[in-house]
Amino acid sequence: TIRIWSLLDGRLLHVLDGHTVPIMSVCVAPDGRHAASGAFDCTVRIWPLGSLLARNADGDAAEAAEPPRERSKRRRP
Repeated sequence: TIRIWSLLDGRLLHVLDGHTVPIMSVCVAPDGRHAASGAFDCTVRIWPLGSLLARNADGDAAEAAEPPRERSKRRRP
């Protein structure tokens, strides 16, 4: 689970559910429109963030994000 928090007031803005094992890395694109997360099962998920963050600029309540697109799933030897 990835949680996005407001830097202004500490509110929880979004919960991104999708991985079934612990997440080991998260990276946000420079334009802020997408994030990528990698988990211990070697899956990488791409999360659309642009519309989520735009909606919360007005102070809306936290919402679950749409399911991510899974980019790869490969087991390491």
